[in-house]
Amino acid sequence: MKSIKKIYIGSTLILATLLCACQESLLFPEDDLYNKNTEDITVSENQRSLEIDEQEHFMFFRFEALKFWWSADVDYKIEALSETQKNELEEMYSENGIDYFARDWYDADLDGDNRADGGVLAEIDWFSMSPMDESFGSRPVTMSITRNIEKVPRVIFIRFNPLQDNAEPIPFKLIQKAADPFIEVSDSELQVPVSFNTNILHLTTSESWKVETDNAEMFSLRDSTEQKEIDLTNNSFTKTRNRTFVLSVRTNNTGDVRTGKLVFSSLEDEKVKTELLVTQMGDKMPPTVSVENTPDEFKVKWNAVFGHKGYIINFYKVENGVSTDTRVASYKMILNKKTEQNTEFEIDVPLLVSDWSLDNGQYYIGQIEPRVSVLYLQNDDSESVESLPNEANIVHNLFDSGTGLSESDPLVIKSLRHLQNVQNATMANVGFRYYRLDANIDLKEVPFMPIGSVLSERKQCAGTTSALRVQETGGPIYMSSGEIGGFEGDFNGNGNRISNFSSNLLIPAFNGKGCPTTVALFSTVSGNSRIHDLTVSGFEFVLDDNGGSVTSGLPPSLEYYDYLLIHAPLVAILRDEAVVDNCTAENCNIRYVKNMSGSRYEKNIIGGLVGFALNNAEIKNSRTAGNGFIFANDKAAIGGILGASRHLSVKVSECINGMQYIASTGCIVGGIVGRGGGTVDRCANYAVIRPSMYAGGIMGNCNVVYGTSANGGHVSTTNELQATLTVNYGNFGITGTGTNNVNNFTENNESGNTLSNGGLVGIFDKGFLKQCANYGDLDNHFYNNKGGSASTAKWGGLVGESKYSSPQLRYIDCANYGQIRFSIGNANSGAVNRTYQVGGLFGSFNAGNSSNVEVRNVLNAGSITLVENVNPSVCFPTMGNYMGYLSGNTGFIAGNIFVLQNSNLNLNGSDGAWSNSQVFAKNENELKSSGIYAGWSNWSATDGQYPVINGLPVKSK
Repeated sequence: MKSIKKIYIGSTLILATLLCACQESLLFPEDDLYNKNTEDITVSENQRSLEIDEQEHFMFFRFEALKFWWSADVDYKIEALSETQKNELEEMYSENGIDYFARDWYDADLDGDNRADGGVLAEIDWFSMSPMDESFGSRPVTMSITRNIEKVPRVIFIRFNPLQDNAEPIPFKLIQKAADPFIEVSDSELQVPVSFNTNILHLTTSESWKVETDNAEMFSLRDSTEQKEIDLTNNSFTKTRNRTFVLSVRTNNTGDVRTGKLVFSSLEDEKVKTELLVTQMGDKMPPTVSVENTPDEFKVKWNAVFGHKGYIINFYKVENGVSTDTRVASYKMILNKKTEQNTEFEIDVPLLVSDWSLDNGQYYIGQIEPRVSVLYLQNDDSESVESLPNEANIVHNLFDSGTGLSESDPLVIKSLRHLQNVQNATMANVGFRYYRLDANIDLKEVPFMPIGSVLSERKQCAGTTSALRVQETGGPIYMSSGEIGGFEGDFNGNGNRISNFSSNLLIPAFNGKGCPTTVALFSTVSGNSRIHDLTVSGFEFVLDDNGGSVTSGLPPSLEYYDYLLIHAPLVAILRDEAVVDNCTAENCNIRYVKNMSGSRYEKNIIGGLVGFALNNAEIKNSRTAGNGFIFANDKAAIGGILGASRHLSVKVSECINGMQYIASTGCIVGGIVGRGGGTVDRCANYAVIRPSMYAGGIMGNCNVVYGTSANGGHVSTTNELQATLTVNYGNFGITGTGTNNVNNFTENNESGNTLSNGGLVGIFDKGFLKQCANYGDLDNHFYNNKGGSASTAKWGGLVGESKYSSPQLRYIDCANYGQIRFSIGNANSGAVNRTYQVGGLFGSFNAGNSSNVEVRNVLNAGSITLVENVNPSVCFPTMGNYMGYLSGNTGFIAGNIFVLQNSNLNLNGSDGAWSNSQVFAKNENELKSSGIYAGWSNWSATDGQYPVINGLPVKSK
């Protein structure tokens, strides 16, 4: 409604009991006792008419003349009175006193042909009033009246009937003015598409009228009321006040924008008219396109082509800064309704790497230029002319910049979206690319799939084609190179960091039985790839499983018992000559709390930086740092830098494990490498290591791992460790840092097991240690609570258990400066004998009667102290300044071995009579005499101090 006026007639109600008490004399009291709303606009008590304009109205009346109960009559609603009729009616009423509310008055005097315009008096629908049947006092009366489009006034006669005896009716007349001449159409301007289209028009007028056009070829007009076509060259309409038309605009084949005009004009007055301007798009009027490419989002924007319902967004390859006609992706956008005027569209580009492809089937990563064309939507996907190429719209489709095809043109990463696209590129198998991180990225509360993950749909984990899987009864099976896939490229962290990745938000890399589950920033890195100059910080990995019920950590849909679990902050699997260089894991925590009866060490691997390495992989100039830790209470291989390795070709050099501690129960733990073999060079461990099943400052266990036979079967093989210029500064056990998670553990050894802890290596059977030293104290406090069959604990300043395996086992220029302190006992009265072999250099030593075993230029400057033996009747420690137990001693080479003398201990704890001309027990002053180290070329000796090995990493994180 175009106009709203409020003219109130309302008052509040009164209880019926009060009304019954009212006297007739109060019908028209001076004041209205029931409505004191002075803000209402009222009709005064003596007013009997009101004139309003021709517009539509919705009115609220309040009549002061109405005091008590009343009803109303609107017997006739008289329309289109001529001025003559109006005057005659007024005259009849005033002079003759005719009751103009009586029906016989109308029937007798103003019926039928007596109308000046030939019409008849009739009840019409342009007026309504409420209430009418009964109301009270000046309670509001609502009246509505439509717009008067006639050129004569309209009059309504209302009679209010008081419901008290002898009360006279109160007449009221409402007059609506005549309309000024006008013609109106629902639209004054339309913009329509190039294709055939239809549009609904509404016409309202007070006139007899006609319609004309300046472009009859463009339009057709159909009268919806009469269901007939209108001749736009010759037409006229009389007494047609409201009409609805269908305007059809024919297809524009001119190729240009065209316009047409419809003019609706009065037959009585040529000045009374209105116009409709129609603009039709041409094929040569494509959208105008712009892009918004920020680190966090990629949007394409364009102005609407009016009337169309669909668009095609095409993306074209850019070469040397120039857009080409090579289309690399398309996206179709269908609207639910036709485009309205002045509309602008935008889309977040939803495309993955796999959506960007060239005709040769390869995926495209690089600069693109988007263009938009319009869909005709005439039962096909034919497009109009595209938007023109625009250099301002050239952007990168997946990254900030670059092609990744050379080190000088890397794919630049500045946001989470860019980082996620590294994994998308891996899944699309785009091959080797160069990446550069140009901003710090926070993964807090962000679901993330490790980069280099290979989904099970690629069938990399089935049968013998799997590159790394778990057999039901064994450990990881290594197949031929390249079968597992993974990240391939050069990832340059550029000194930046990625922080706060949590396993709680891990998107699993594998979900098929027997496949490895990797929890790391990079799942698998292979193919001569390189990860360098990157820091990962604040990572939180938790695996908490009690009998298969997962309470936190990895998604509960995983069936843990069938998986090889590999955890590490940076890389889970490093293989095929891949390199990690100058990387740091800072303040990263891994908690591995499980209850998996019968699980094998090989099925669970945890690394402080990298999880599992094989086949010429290399980790160099890297470190762990801060307050990070690893905690595990189930069988796993754990390494401060590398969890486990396979092949002598694996190299770890110039690395520092500076995390706070590694605490475990029943695990294989190494300060640098947990289990396996390879080359360790110029590395240092500072982390406190809680004594475990097998633990060493460099490596926990260099012993049996699993490989494949020619037919792919499950066989045992051995690894070889070659360590040089590597040192352990971390303490073992309950002294040292005083960290609560380390302090309060006692070992509850399962029956029949052997515990081997050494300052450098827990179990060592193949390879060599050259220019290596241990400065950490070994505090081993062993109490058995479980009983069962006999077991043995082996602790040594260098190696817990040394046992020869071909081709060599050598210790050259090595030293132990740490103190060994231990407590033992059986708390269970039913427990059987326990054997403890403790040596200043070796807990136990089996030379295998081989000349390929050599110990030369070796020093033990640490003391051995038995703090407590709770049950000496069943606990039998054998201690020696040199070794706790010796076997297979025929033929091995020994020379220049100096050990700190202890009058209570022999050189060899298992054989008091054993001696060797090259093994010397000396007191502290003698060991600090430089003269005895003549010829030790890799040492520096100063009187009054213990000699030191040249080239070792200094004691500083």
